[in-house]
Amino acid sequence: MKGLTVTKNNYRYYECIQQSYYRHLGDCEEKRIRGELVDSTVWEWITELLGNDDNIELGLQEMMEENRDTVDQKYQRLETIDRLIDKAERKTHNLVSELGETENEMVLSALRTEVRSTAKQQEVLIQERNILLAELEQTEVAPDMRKMIL
Repeated sequence: MKGLTVTKNNYRYYECIQQSYYRHLGDCEEKRIRGELVDSTVWEWITELLGNDDNIELGLQEMMEENRDTVDQKYQRLETIDRLIDKAERKTHNLVSELGETENEMVLSALRTEVRSTAKQQEVLIQERNILLAELEQTEVAPDMRKMIL
């Protein structure tokens, strides 16, 4: 059932969207529900859930457990990216050194092309690294943040 808020006779209701817009697709067996009944039940549940520190702590722990595999994979990718960035930096340094020592125009042209290509690769890696760092920052709950939440 996908909900829709409908107002009839100055009362708000939640009803199946199929009843209002998609009647031609078949009958919906769900009944219309008064809005204040649903709203008060949901708010009571949310208030109880958020009013209990044990519930929040449990929720944070469950969230961290669910994210652990993803976070570990991201840290592994971050280590790989760091190694690739270091490798690209060394390669660029070596290519630039060769540029200074070479006088042949064909070799110089090839080296310049390779330097540009390596710089672009390094730039892409740095962008991916920054994205990963931002994602990791969002997925972890720092101890001081945990204290604020609780």
